[in-house]
Amino acid sequence: MTPSGTYRDFPAERLRYLYESVRLGTMRAASDFLDMAPSSISRQITALEKEIGIELIEKNRHRVLLTPAGERLIEYYRDRLAQQEALVTDLDDLKGLRTGHLRIAVGTGLMRVVIARAVAEYTARLPGVRIDVVSAPSRAVISMVRDDMAHFGVVMDAPIDPRVWSRSGFPEPNYLIVAPHHSLASASKIDIRDLVNQPLILPEGGFRIRDVLSEFEANHGLFLDTRITASSVQFIADVTSAGTVATIMPLGCVSDYVEAGRLLALPISNPELNTGRVNIVTRVGRRLSSAAIALLDLLERQMKNRSRPERRPTV
Repeated sequence: MTPSGTYRDFPAERLRYLYESVRLGTMRAASDFLDMAPSSISRQITALEKEIGIELIEKNRHRVLLTPAGERLIEYYRDRLAQQEALVTDLDDLKGLRTGHLRIAVGTGLMRVVIARAVAEYTARLPGVRIDVVSAPSRAVISMVRDDMAHFGVVMDAPIDPRVWSRSGFPEPNYLIVAPHHSLASASKIDIRDLVNQPLILPEGGFRIRDVLSEFEANHGLFLDTRITASSVQFIADVTSAGTVATIMPLGCVSDYVEAGRLLALPISNPELNTGRVNIVTRVGRRLSSAAIALLDLLERQMKNRSRPERRPTV
């Protein structure tokens, strides 16, 4: 400690060893990632604990688990990394350079077309910024945002986490999606209870719509006829367009198929299916770079300007 009783600046490398051990789960995994001996990482973390005067990880654990002090230190380190990234981007902006590397996490299949169009427009405007788009279940998206593995996330009905907040939210009801020649194509509105004998193709477990439908089935004592499940939204759309099965999902997942006339989106009358919201989430306290904010703003504008599906004549 300094004479004033405050801690000196923590060595960046020691903080990184602790951070990577926590992120990857074990010191051995961190050693493989950093290409150094596990014993070296262990010694550096021990030295950091001695310097601070408090334990940072729980002892005798196979996986690295942080103590309250360790959690606070990792929060500090993440903030420092985020601030450094934002500073570098801001300095590049002042020099007339728009560079950077963004990573966004998106709920699997969610807002597929809107996000693709936003990213395409963004890269045309700012070719110097690299973008990684990661598709994952909602819980994984929240974890990536919380742990600064993604600058921001796009999820359906964001799970509650005190370290993640919703920057903006947009209504995203579910629709019955059918081919134009499907037997239900002429319906103006659909009641889920009338689909009991209707063969469906649905996303696999982990998609938010499956949770919503499972809760609806339990509350109403019915079982939907799920003939096919798939992890790919595009595959689901292709199969649905053949006309033998229908699916249920937000319009944003298949809006390109609807715009092309290959699929129809029929409103669902049950309120439980119409309360969904798409949330753009960031970590509490994280300062985003100007490059990240520019992409956020563009994505939010495109989501606000989405049009509702128009009825097309059946064929």
